[in-house]
Amino acid sequence: MDAACSTTICMRFVMAEKKNKDSKKQAQDEKLDEALDESFPASDPPSQTGFTGDKDPPKKPKK
Repeated sequence: MDAACSTTICMRFVMAEKKNKDSKKQAQDEKLDEALDESFPASDPPSQTGFTGDKDPPKKPKK
């Protein structure tokens, strides 16, 4: 494989990764927008975490 072909493959991979990240961000933004719409006009904003309950979230183990 020559250098030009290798560069093209690399560029396509990088562009695909960026598109995937953009898609994930857009999906997160859409979920947040929907949660905001569903909670309006509430006094509390929607939670941005997956943790709910009356206890603190589990602590990360020390290394």
